[in-house]
Amino acid sequence: MSIRATLDAAEIATRRWDLLVAGAGPAGALLAQRAATDGLAVLLVDRQPFPRDKVCGGCLSARTLEELRRAGLGAIVDSLGAPSLRRLRLGGWSRAADLSLTGGIAVSRRALDAALVEAAIAAGTHFLPRHAVGIGPVRRDAREIELTSTTSRLTARAKIVADASGLGSKLVAAAAVRRSRRPRIGCSTVVEADNEAYRAGTIYM
Repeated sequence: MSIRATLDAAEIATRRWDLLVAGAGPAGALLAQRAATDGLAVLLVDRQPFPRDKVCGGCLSARTLEELRRAGLGAIVDSLGAPSLRRLRLGGWSRAADLSLTGGIAVSRRALDAALVEAAIAAGTHFLPRHAVGIGPVRRDAREIELTSTTSRLTARAKIVADASGLGSKLVAAAAVRRSRRPRIGCSTVVEADNEAYRAGTIYM
């Protein structure tokens, strides 16, 4: 079931937001949830529809889980039924190293991200999916924000804009981004559970 926008475009444009968060992944959704809990007027925007599939970031460390519990979101994580992580295996160039892990879990980003967005909405955040965010000029005490979809464009105003849209963000100035001269390409795959080469509860990298 998709998570719909909580306000129509016309109402979004007429309000002045205390905080606009670009990117509704775990960082953005958690920031929005905490700010709304503190009484701020928050708009959370993402270019994708939700729920949506995402490969990276599905392994949560014990420290991450503790931060979610401090935010009052521990029950959400528990409800996802994520398996525990016990080991990290690093391999490459015919060598491998095994490290012990304690307290982490492997979770579906589709399920986790949707649950965190719903928690942010429950705290009072307004959510706008399927819109890209563009930074506009400062007008008096707020910054103009361009919100663009495949069918429309609108302008919102926010006192603070938080960029939680990830490493590929177009909001970050190009000069501030350091790019590796030797980039790597990542991929994912699904293996059968009875494959003896892979052990349950282990991250393979």
